[in-house]
Amino acid sequence: MNQKRITNQILEQTNYTLNSTLNYLFNISNMKKLFSYLLISSMVVLSSCTNYDDQFDDLNTQINTLKSQIEGFSSLSSGLTALQGTVSSLQTAIANIPVTPATDVSGLEASQAALEAGLSDLAAAVAALKADLAAADTSDEVAALTSALADVQADLNELLASNNVYSTDLVINSAATLEFAQNLGDKLTIVNANVTIDVDSTMDIAAVQEVTNKFVTIVKDLNYYAASSTVGAVTFDNLTSAGDIAIAQAGSYVFPKLQNATDIYLGSNYSSKVAIVDLRSLAKVTSLNTSTILAADVAGTTPTTNTANTVSFSQATEIHLTSVPYYGANLTILGKAGSVLDMTAFASVDADGDEVNYSLNITGPASVSLTKFTKGAASFTDVATVSLKSHRGNVTLDGVTSFTSDKLVGTLSLSSTNDLEVINVTGALDDDSTLTTADTTYPSVDLSSQTALTSATLAGGFVTVNLTGASNLTDITNTAQISTLTLSGNNDLTEATIGGKINSLTITGADDLLSLELTHTTFTSTTLKSGSLVVTNNPKLESLTSSADKLSTLTVTGNGALTTIDFTGLETIGGDTTATVTIGGAAAGNALNATKIVDTYNATVTTQASNTGAFTSTSGMSTLKTYLAAAAAAPSVTGVKAFFDTADLHIAEASTSASNVEQNSLKITTAGDVAELTVVNVTKDVSTTTGTTVRERLSVVYDLNRNALYQPLAVGTGEGISITALGVTNYFVGNDEISTVSQLVDAIDGSTAWGSGVTVTAALDAYSKSYNKISYTTSAGSAATTQSTGTIYWSYGATTTGTADIGTGSSTAQIATAIAAALSTASDYYNASASGDAVVVSRLVTNTQNVDLGVGVTFQDLAITELGSTTVQWSTNASNAAGQDSDYFLSVATTDVNGLRVTVQNNSTSVALANTDTVFHVGTAAGIDLSSRALLESSTNMVGSLSYVAGFSDVDTAVTTVTEGSETNRTHWL
Repeated sequence: MNQKRITNQILEQTNYTLNSTLNYLFNISNMKKLFSYLLISSMVVLSSCTNYDDQFDDLNTQINTLKSQIEGFSSLSSGLTALQGTVSSLQTAIANIPVTPATDVSGLEASQAALEAGLSDLAAAVAALKADLAAADTSDEVAALTSALADVQADLNELLASNNVYSTDLVINSAATLEFAQNLGDKLTIVNANVTIDVDSTMDIAAVQEVTNKFVTIVKDLNYYAASSTVGAVTFDNLTSAGDIAIAQAGSYVFPKLQNATDIYLGSNYSSKVAIVDLRSLAKVTSLNTSTILAADVAGTTPTTNTANTVSFSQATEIHLTSVPYYGANLTILGKAGSVLDMTAFASVDADGDEVNYSLNITGPASVSLTKFTKGAASFTDVATVSLKSHRGNVTLDGVTSFTSDKLVGTLSLSSTNDLEVINVTGALDDDSTLTTADTTYPSVDLSSQTALTSATLAGGFVTVNLTGASNLTDITNTAQISTLTLSGNNDLTEATIGGKINSLTITGADDLLSLELTHTTFTSTTLKSGSLVVTNNPKLESLTSSADKLSTLTVTGNGALTTIDFTGLETIGGDTTATVTIGGAAAGNALNATKIVDTYNATVTTQASNTGAFTSTSGMSTLKTYLAAAAAAPSVTGVKAFFDTADLHIAEASTSASNVEQNSLKITTAGDVAELTVVNVTKDVSTTTGTTVRERLSVVYDLNRNALYQPLAVGTGEGISITALGVTNYFVGNDEISTVSQLVDAIDGSTAWGSGVTVTAALDAYSKSYNKISYTTSAGSAATTQSTGTIYWSYGATTTGTADIGTGSSTAQIATAIAAALSTASDYYNASASGDAVVVSRLVTNTQNVDLGVGVTFQDLAITELGSTTVQWSTNASNAAGQDSDYFLSVATTDVNGLRVTVQNNSTSVALANTDTVFHVGTAAGIDLSSRALLESSTNMVGSLSYVAGFSDVDTAVTTVTEGSETNRTHWL
């Protein structure tokens, strides 16, 4: 075999390019094969008779050459990638420098242009090198590319050096390092590194300001720390871009041109001296934080004491976040009371422009106006004026004097009652496109007890608006749709014009209200079929105008100065079936006057319409003529009532004018004048029922024979019962149509075979029992027995508990017997016995030991519990847990059952029942256990109830009396 054959196959691969060789070698399996071949080749060479030293040296040389090629390729690729990243980062930084003709950075325009051009050329060169590298086949080509890369890196260094770019971390912490930074001059325009400035009182703050004025772009992080409050503050007037910024000084934080940063930490170290936070150009930021910053804090790390997502400076008179378009978390801002806050661009969106839900908490500014904040909770504290446009979240106000919202969707919460003076809100439905169900409910606004409120403007839609107790309210304007609007106790309201669409409007207790003009229409819906208007107890109200129609409720009372009303437009009661109207009256009059009332002489009066007459009045009562007539045709129990309060003259005409009866100065407060001043007083007839109808009743109950599942057995042919009442006997037995107890009950219930004298009813609702079957089995389903002597702990319902002692090898039947005995002893309400594996529970009649066989008996649940250390051991393992392990299963299944009840009612009030019940039985498998028959007796075997057991002496008949309502209707006199 040729000794060089394997070696040549491996190393003399003239067909392969360098890239293909590298790809081959970088494959793990191929590398394993390679070294196997090398090992075999070495062995062959070493075992041959030729000069193996020369061949080994040749092999070693070729391996080293290949290794050099691999390392050169890898190094070159990494270098190109790093250089490409650096060039890209610098291009971004340069692009962010806002150079304008007004810039005060000397020579920056030319420097920026040169940098942009140079970096573009370098970027193109790096791209070309990467393309050449991908096609490189030999180590010579890799070496050439490595040399070219070195040249490009040198060009970059030269470009940065000649164009005011400083690429080394800059640390200023002494007079010497400060002087060094000053000497760098315009090279600090772009810092491609970190900047750390620690200033103490020994350093020249003017020189520090000179340095900070040079910064335009800091590619990495900026840390600025003033060691004490005696160190003067500096500004960063020209800085446009930085990574993280952490700054603490005894003065304002001024970055007027800063456009983007990562995390900004504003130091609260000397917060009382921070008068301005100026980030007016900031358009991109990851987080805003208020922190305690230390000199030891490392650039790019979060300070130890940090309040995230907060700008909080209680002495700041200005906070400028003018250009911040969005923020990725809930944000809190606090400034000095009466300060300036500018957040013009702030919107509820993320970086992609998609709407998101973040909350905003603002304290202190004199005013806040947000036009793009559309979603998320908003809280404002001690902000004089708040204006929200298109905002759809919950709003909380505390110490706010003026609030405007043109799209109130959520809940408006007011934390104080003596601050809000002006409110202008438009209620709206939530039109969020992400809602799974469309919003159909408008918001409600509770302005009750807002004693400082002077003006309320309402638009859009609301469910309720409550202005009760807004005692300083002087102006209300409404164009909204409101289900319920309440004004009560608004003592400074002198006049009001209320429009919009309102279903229920109440205006009461406005002490200074002089005139009221209601131009609203009545809002109705499928549930709100008619409207309501209540105007009461406004002592100075002189005139009331309302055009709303469809009112089923109208109340105008207690307005002692009300002389003029105008209800033109009100004609119907709407969709409700009855109307309730009260206008005036002896107890709560107004001041509506009739100048003359003429009760025309009628020879015969048979109907209200035939009673003619006329009201003469300038009060406006006549505008209610059509409506009052419609309401009087459908009065509620309360009725439809309208009265004049006074009349100058009342004439009761007789057959001749000489016999007319005239009265002057009538008043509604005089009992004798009420009838003459009545326009309409129509009420429904009222039915009143006294007593209870009781008839003689007898009830017989039977237990039922049951199968193993506690279901009733079938009713055999000819098996059943007979019932005899008032001398008539009827039989109900099994046949082709009756084979179950339920069918037998249906046959008895409501039978009319006795005629009208007797009513018989039947039901499966008495003789109640509860079967609590205990199951205790192995995993194979076979019956198990207890493993030791011990105590069983049990409970019946939530309040009755007890124990029962059993022995080793006890079966479920023995367990049931023990628990039944214990339950009967422990409970005053239930009796129990054992039936096989079941504990059978019966309810006792209160305060007796008699079983309750009546109707309405209920039961609790029986459970076997595990408490204490003396419990019986259920399984062969050491556990006494009731749930057992996978080998044993213990449970209680409850089945509540009822027996049969037959009730015979004697419909006669004069003849008592005689022979009332006989029973016959044929066969041996009847569902009914005839031996269990029991006659129900109140307070003996049932709780007293005349519905099931009543003697002839208990017979009574309820009496219904009808009180006729008033029928006075003179609406046609108007």
